[in-house]
Amino acid sequence: MRHRTLLLAGCAAMMEAFTVLAEKSGNFPPVSLALGVDEEEDNSGARKLVSEYTFPWAIIGEPTNMMPCLGHYSYLEVLLRTRGRRAHSAVPEAGQNAIESMLRLLLHFTEFVTSRGDGLVYNIRDMTGFPGAFVVPDVCETWMDLHLPPGRKVDDLKKELRQVMKEAKNQIPELDASIEFESTYQGYQVGLEEILVARLQKTFQKLSIPFEPQEFRSHSDGNILWEAGISPVILGPGLLAAAHAPNESVSFSQVVQAAQIYLNLALALY
Repeated sequence: MRHRTLLLAGCAAMMEAFTVLAEKSGNFPPVSLALGVDEEEDNSGARKLVSEYTFPWAIIGEPTNMMPCLGHYSYLEVLLRTRGRRAHSAVPEAGQNAIESMLRLLLHFTEFVTSRGDGLVYNIRDMTGFPGAFVVPDVCETWMDLHLPPGRKVDDLKKELRQVMKEAKNQIPELDASIEFESTYQGYQVGLEEILVARLQKTFQKLSIPFEPQEFRSHSDGNILWEAGISPVILGPGLLAAAHAPNESVSFSQVVQAAQIYLNLALALY
C-alpha cells in the first residue's frame, strides 16, 4: 500500500467517528463508511462501489491538511516512446540511442508545460530503455503524470500534446517517436450550494475552524464518483506533499480533529 501512513490516518478518523455515532444512536446512522482499494491503480474499489450503490455525495479522506477540496484536478497518464537503432555499447556511433532521443523530446514537453503558467502539473514518472546491458537501446519508454486544474478539458490538453509531438518531430533530426494516452480522468468543481458543502461549512464554524475551500491536485476516487453523478468532497488529515516521501507522517492531533469533523458532519446530516 502506498503512502500507508496518510491513508490509514483518514481511515482511522472515519472509523472513530462511526464508532461514536453508533454509540450515540444505538444503531448505525443514515450514513455509510466504504473503505475502497486500488485507488492508485485502476480504482477497482470505487468502480465496484458506484456500480452497486447509489448516493448523492461523499467525503474522501485523502490528505488535504483538513482543508475541504471542492475542486479536483483532472488526471492524464501519458506514455512516450522513442525508437532508435540497436548496436553494441562499445561502438555507440553504429547505432542510434533511443534514450538520447527521448531526452531531447522531453525538453520540448517540459518547455510546453513551463511556458503555460496555468497550473498544469507535470511529472516525469518513469523512463526505461530496452533491451538491456551492453547495448545501445533501440527503444525507450517514458511515463508522465499530468494534472490539469478544474475547468480545463482533458481532450483539449491531448490535442496540445499531439501538437508538441508534431513540432518536436520537425525539429529533432531522425526522431521516431509516438505518444499514447492511458488513464484519463476529468476534473470537477462541487458547488457551494450543495447540501453537503453547506452542512460542512456549518460544521467548521461550530468547531471554530476556518472554512477555506481548496483544489485537490492529485488523482483520487473522487474522479470516479464524479463520473457516476456523485458530488465528492476531499477532506482528510495530513499533507499531500508528505505522501510517498521518505518522512511521510501525520500528526495525531490532526487525526483527532478529522474524527471530530467527520462526526459533527454526520450528526448535521441527520
